[in-house]
Amino acid sequence: MNNKLTMKAKLFLSVFILFSFIYCLSLSLKSGITSDAASMYLEALDMANGNWLLHDWTLSTVPFYFTETLWYAILIKIIGYHQSPMWWAPVLVYTAVVFISSLLIVDKNNRVVGVLALLMCVSMPSTLASGLTLAMCIHIGCILATLICVFLANKKNNLFLIIVLLVSSLSMYSDPMYLYTFSAPYLLAFILFSYNHK
Repeated sequence: MNNKLTMKAKLFLSVFILFSFIYCLSLSLKSGITSDAASMYLEALDMANGNWLLHDWTLSTVPFYFTETLWYAILIKIIGYHQSPMWWAPVLVYTAVVFISSLLIVDKNNRVVGVLALLMCVSMPSTLASGLTLAMCIHIGCILATLICVFLANKKNNLFLIIVLLVSSLSMYSDPMYLYTFSAPYLLAFILFSYNHK
């Protein structure tokens, strides 16, 4: 990061993240679980019970395997099977999205991306939209992967670029929306950068 956070800024960021989690959790608890989310949670339960490759499952064209299902399986493996993570786990991921957006804002080179991501993440959740933005199986893992890759891609470190390529490959398989949130914009930016520096 180009800017260091002061203690006051760190405290403000921590309080903001905490209240974002509480606010989003309150919205999430007002919405029901969709059949898509329940199906994905059953996939995660089967994975946690040893069927990591989901043999005998017919997955949709958007499997969410690496962006969401795998993480729920690991969560079930750690804490056991409960219904409550179906509400608070997506909110935890959403809070991570808010956190990464905030880190991007602190970095002068990524400020615009961070502000746009934060506006979308904080302004989108409402009582009506919470079923879409704070639920399992609705692209939140893809959004988190996108922001992590944006954050790491600008670090100019070979290890981070390898991580970006790995995360991008897994995310593209799991959720085709990743093509529009990261891959295509970065490819277009690379082409324009190359053209302008001939």
